[in-house]
Amino acid sequence: WRRSVAPSIEHAPLVTEGGTILVFTGRGDLLELDPDGTERLRTAVGVGPVGPGAILADGTVVAMTTAGDAVGIARGAVRFRTRVGDPGALVKIAPLALDDGGVVVANNSGPGGAPVASEIAALDVDGRVRTRATVPVPIAWPLVATKVGVACITAGGVVFLWTPGHAPRVAGSFGGALDGGAAALDGHTLVAVVDARRLVALDLDHADARVLATSAAGVLLGPPSVRADAAYVMEISPGLLRLIAVDPAGKLASRSLSVGPAWVDAVGAST
Repeated sequence: WRRSVAPSIEHAPLVTEGGTILVFTGRGDLLELDPDGTERLRTAVGVGPVGPGAILADGTVVAMTTAGDAVGIARGAVRFRTRVGDPGALVKIAPLALDDGGVVVANNSGPGGAPVASEIAALDVDGRVRTRATVPVPIAWPLVATKVGVACITAGGVVFLWTPGHAPRVAGSFGGALDGGAAALDGHTLVAVVDARRLVALDLDHADARVLATSAAGVLLGPPSVRADAAYVMEISPGLLRLIAVDPAGKLASRSLSVGPAWVDAVGAST
């Protein structure tokens, strides 16, 4: 099926365990669709684009708005609004749902919507702030859960780790600009595509970055996907599209997906 829902869709849809499709529109609405594409609910979240969302353990959907609020929506109604960061900034940082039913959210802060830092907060299931902190530079990518803290990643690839109740600390750098953010290869290691050429693993315990794979003739598309301790990333080059798989030891495998002129959508990461 195909359904037109709004002039623009700002982020990838979410899908609940029951198959309900959740879409944030450019107008600031949360649209709920049945698996057959039938519109079920439409909830006004904010004015203008809303950031990417996350589904909490009880089914509440949480997203940041350009007004600087973390908004929780359930059953077609707004359950809570909690101020995090400053209004005016374009929100791109996806919230991180927690196993205990809460959520970690982040929003850039600075005068007049010009980000100079980021505020990060842990909220309970009702939107109450458990604890909050300031990352001294703007965060650019979705938050990532690790065994050593919540990873907050800047546009330049620097990683801050935050454990609620403590100040964020620098845990290393990927050494370049990321494509699409990072993924947890294991509880202590992040993996990301850097400068569209290198697949890099960052050891958070030792701030050690090492290259797992490179592309000499093409580009790598991030973010990588991880399954069973292996990282997967797409490579596109003249006449070839292939899937690269790398295990933590650096063993490389690849599979050609197409031969001839290759075309991949702007969201070209492997799933």
